[in-house]
Amino acid sequence: MSRSGEPLLELRLSVDYRGGSGVLQTFELTIAEGELIGLAGQSGSGKSTLALAILGLLDERRARIEGSIRFRQQELLGLGERQWRSIRGRRIALVFQSAVSSLTPTMRLGDQIREAWQAHSNHPAEWRMETASTLGAVGLPTDDSFLRLFPRELSVGMAQRFLAAMAVLHKPDLLIADEPTSALDVITQSELLKLFQSLNSQHGTAILFITHDIAVAASFCHRIAILHDGAIVESGAPATVLTNPREEYTKRLVSAVPQWNLG
Repeated sequence: MSRSGEPLLELRLSVDYRGGSGVLQTFELTIAEGELIGLAGQSGSGKSTLALAILGLLDERRARIEGSIRFRQQELLGLGERQWRSIRGRRIALVFQSAVSSLTPTMRLGDQIREAWQAHSNHPAEWRMETASTLGAVGLPTDDSFLRLFPRELSVGMAQRFLAAMAVLHKPDLLIADEPTSALDVITQSELLKLFQSLNSQHGTAILFITHDIAVAASFCHRIAILHDGAIVESGAPATVLTNPREEYTKRLVSAVPQWNLG
């Protein structure tokens, strides 16, 4: 919790896509300042819908959202695009699953990260200094030759780290990571998780880590929440959830992980 005792983010919402059944049904979740929370659930359970809803990115022509999204006690539902610009990308940032499709293929890396900096800064000339510091923190080169590259010239792991660097450039209060490790090899996955831990410990960034892999979430999160049929069915410390799951769906998730097979 914050010093005032208020949570960083409070969610209580339902999401329906027009012409279909509810994706999120009275979904409730609270995130404290500086908390690392893993949201685990199978594909199609509504995890990505939640990430887009929090950032006001759902297409209102296709989706109907009801309830409340409160960030630092401010209601986000109903904000206009101009109001969102002071929050999205600066105070709440998002790392998508696929860095390759998230980066603009025809723009050099330096141009993309400069735009990301200038979109939310009153000091545009400082982008090089901030870029060098952030790229170095994620283990990427900081020289001009790297910034002249196009996204297609990066490996999948480097592209994902670059996307993470763009997301944390302004040191957001909350980082939403939507399946960021699903396309990575084990070594690169470990490096990215260490980056998230470093952001949390050095800058106090709270992280909502969305994944279908409960073992990955358990490896570094403070708390795990299990999403099933559009609602949280179980939540707690990783050790508790993995060794003593209460809900049948959680037991099935845990039993699918070899090292926690419940037999």
